[in-house]
Amino acid sequence: MVHMIEGMHAAGLGQAGFLPLWICCLALWGFILVLGIHAVRTLKKRLDLRISKVCSPSDLA
Repeated sequence: MVHMIEGMHAAGLGQAGFLPLWICCLALWGFILVLGIHAVRTLKKRLDLRISKVCSPSDLA
């Protein structure tokens, strides 16, 4: 959240006194990537997506 606000300040009010915009963007994308991977893994674990449990080949024949 801090990086997002710092990035908006730097973009709107100029760079002086704020974190560089590229650092803010890099930190935001890093958090998005890490939290997205964590969310997908958690969802897969909770749903336990295994096709063999849902439908076996013998059910299709």
